[in-house]
Amino acid sequence: MMQIRSALARALALVVCMMLALLPACGEGLRFSLLADVEPSACPEERQALLAGIDELLAAAQAEGTLFVHEGCFDLEADLLLGEGRSASRTGIHLYGLDSHWGLRSSLLGDTELMINVSALLPFGQKTMNWLGIPLDKAALLVPYVHTDALRQAAETLQPLFPATNGSTRISRSRLDDMARELLRLSEEDAALERWLEATGLRPTFEHALNRFLTLPEVALPWLTVTRTESALKWDVYLLNILTIRRDAQEASLSLYIPTMAEAQGTLRSEQDRLTGSVHAAIGSSLRADAAFAFPASPSSNGEIAASVDAHAPFLPEDGLVFSLSGALQDGALTLRLLDREAAHTILTVSGNLSPATPASQPHYTPADLTGVNVLSVNGDSLQALMGDVAAPLLSGLLDLLAAAPAQAVQTLMDALEGTGMIDLLADALSGGSGY
Repeated sequence: MMQIRSALARALALVVCMMLALLPACGEGLRFSLLADVEPSACPEERQALLAGIDELLAAAQAEGTLFVHEGCFDLEADLLLGEGRSASRTGIHLYGLDSHWGLRSSLLGDTELMINVSALLPFGQKTMNWLGIPLDKAALLVPYVHTDALRQAAETLQPLFPATNGSTRISRSRLDDMARELLRLSEEDAALERWLEATGLRPTFEHALNRFLTLPEVALPWLTVTRTESALKWDVYLLNILTIRRDAQEASLSLYIPTMAEAQGTLRSEQDRLTGSVHAAIGSSLRADAAFAFPASPSSNGEIAASVDAHAPFLPEDGLVFSLSGALQDGALTLRLLDREAAHTILTVSGNLSPATPASQPHYTPADLTGVNVLSVNGDSLQALMGDVAAPLLSGLLDLLAAAPAQAVQTLMDALEGTGMIDLLADALSGGSGY
C-alpha cells in the first residue's frame, strides 16, 4: 500500500509542479479541470484489488478550480465532484497562505478554519510515522519550505560564499574551517537541522564530508576565490572551478564539482514556448539523482510533455524513485501519463483542461492573517474541542461522499483507513477520547 501511495503522490506532485511552472507564463493564474484513472493491471497482482477500488473512485471523480500565486503567496480554490455524472456530491476546498503558513477551509469543516505552520510539518510527520506508521515525514520533504526552514542557520553560516554584490574576494582556509566547524555544531544543536538530517538519512554523509574537509592538507585548499558578476557566481581553487552558477533571460545553469565528495550539473532553459531542464547530482555513495523534463511554457502553448526521474537516497524506497511521464498539452487540453520503471506500462493517467485565469485581487497574506486552529499542535482537550466543532459538518460531508462513491471504492477507503489505524484514531477523537 505504501508503494501505491508513493506512486499516486509522485503523479500528483508532478502535476502540481507543472501547474506552478505554468503560472508565470499565464500572467496571473490558472484555471483547471482534471480527471484521473489508474490501470490496476500495470501493478503487481497483490495490489490490483486495492487499485481497482481506487480506479473506480477516480472514475467517478473530478477536480476543478483555480490557482493563483503572487509574490510568495498562493490561493487555491478547488471542488471535488463525485458520483453519477460527477455531480452527486461537491466538496469545496480552499487552501491559501504563504510558504511558511497555510490556511485551510472546506465544506467538510463547517465554519472552522485550520492553520498549518509549515515549520512544524516535519516534526509532526516524524511523530505520525513513529506512532501510526504513516510516512508523513517523507511527504513533508515534498514541501520546499521544509528544506528552507531546516537549512536556514546553515545557509547563514555559508553566506560569505554567496556575496550580494559584484566583485571577487579570497576566503582564507581558516575561515572556511570555521564554517565547517559551525555546520558540525549546528548538526548537533539546531533542532530543525537535526530533524532534517534524520528524515533525509543524510547525517552520516553530512558529517563525513565536513570532517574530511577539515583534514584536507592546506596546500590542497589554501583559500577559495569567490567571484560574482551580473550573471554568474563562481568558486575557484587554483585553476580548478568548484562551482559555477549562471543565469540570463533564457537559461539558468549550475555546475558543482568537489573531488571525491560531490558533483552536480543542472540546466533550465526557456525557448520557443517550451521549458526544458535536466539535473544530475551525486553525493558520495549515498545520493544519486538524474532527472530531465520538457513541456509547453504556458496553457496557450502546444506540445509534448516528457519527464524522467531516477533517484536513490536514504530517504527514498530501497529500490529508489524511478519513473517517467509522457503526455501533451494541445489547445489547453492536458493528457499526462505516469509510466512504470521500464516505461512500458501506464500506471496513472491524468487528463483535463488548463487555461489562464485572472483573480479578483492578487493573493497577499502574512502569518498574522492566518488565525485558524493550528492543526499540527492539537492534543488532548484542544483535539476534543476541534473535533466537537467539526464533527457535524465532517460526518455530514463524509456521508455525502460515501453515498456518492462507488461501493468498491468505499470498501477500499475503509480498508486503507483500518490498515493505517486512522479509523481507531477518528473514532477515539469523535467520541471524546484523548487520541494519540
